[in-house]
Amino acid sequence: MMSRVMTSGALRQAVAVCGALAIIVGCEARSQTTSTDPDPIVLEDGSGLPEIEIDRVSDELRDVVRPDRRADPDSTDSALVFNNPRRHVTWVYCVAYNGAGAAIGRARLRIPGNGVRFVFASDMAAGQDFVGSATCAARSRVVPSLFIVGGGLTDAKALVNHGWDQTRIRFPVVAAF
Repeated sequence: MMSRVMTSGALRQAVAVCGALAIIVGCEARSQTTSTDPDPIVLEDGSGLPEIEIDRVSDELRDVVRPDRRADPDSTDSALVFNNPRRHVTWVYCVAYNGAGAAIGRARLRIPGNGVRFVFASDMAAGQDFVGSATCAARSRVVPSLFIVGGGLTDAKALVNHGWDQTRIRFPVVAAF
């Protein structure tokens, strides 16, 4: 059995040819480098709020968890961290809620296969100070962690429900002030 490996340039060429021939032969191809999720999960809460896309790599997380590198030890923020244990790209969608339960912001993250990405609660809250919660969802299995970062560093609970086609995550307490 012979396997075939395509370079990214050859893959782009094949996708372009396939797109041009789609009407004639009915082929379909998806590029792995697109910045949009082909099958997004819609979290209904906060649907009227703008959704921001965050792309913080795990190297930036190192600076967050090291006390000697924190920008302002008098502030507090929550880092919602996601690990993608699969080989393929997945997307995570989050909604932040204030203490009264009102949706205050939304974010999405593109996580590469076997990669780690994170979002701050303050990113979703558009700079508002709040103590509340967050819910997130992904189309495939992800492993969440939550760190509350301030004068110290505390890991906090993330409640996870893995379904057959998605992961639902609840962060019971997040804060940004």
